[in-house]
Amino acid sequence: DRLPDGEGLTGEWRALWLIAQAARHLEGDAPAEAVPLLEQAADAAGPISPLLAAQALGTLAHTVREVEGVSGKVAQLYRRAVDALEGSGLDEPRAELWLNLGMTYHELAQGGRGALIEAVKCYQQAVRVLTRERHPELFALAHNNLALAYLAMPMTEAGDALRMGVAVGSLREALKVYTRETHPERWAG
Repeated sequence: DRLPDGEGLTGEWRALWLIAQAARHLEGDAPAEAVPLLEQAADAAGPISPLLAAQALGTLAHTVREVEGVSGKVAQLYRRAVDALEGSGLDEPRAELWLNLGMTYHELAQGGRGALIEAVKCYQQAVRVLTRERHPELFALAHNNLALAYLAMPMTEAGDALRMGVAVGSLREALKVYTRETHPERWAG
């Protein structure tokens, strides 16, 4: 029922202890209490375990979003998590982080072209790794969001027709997963 004292722990052991402490707060409906613990965990794990640091940063980003709402801070945390996995060979967890970063930019955009362009870049990174066979839900979500980001951009340039074509292609890819039978709401949306 009680976690051991974390005194004297360093590196990944300290990070794991801090993550366990944070999980206790998250499960106890006190997410704000988990935020500083997750920040410390990411710092402790960073030099030793990029995967553990990225996991802590991703959870931290999700928690900050839950506590404070979407913000530039959330985007920075997801970006740090993505960067922590750079060159690690952990493409799938990194693709999920790209997807979450894209959704953050997409929500921050509120019709603004710059944030939508960032969202598109993130979704494109995600769909390079996520496949319909191995990650059907994430694959469909990434393609659906990529299409929505393209369609939300103001159509004022010569490349608009190309963007529209990419959006339609992405929607078609999403609909290979979002069928009428399995996902009626997403299919109709």
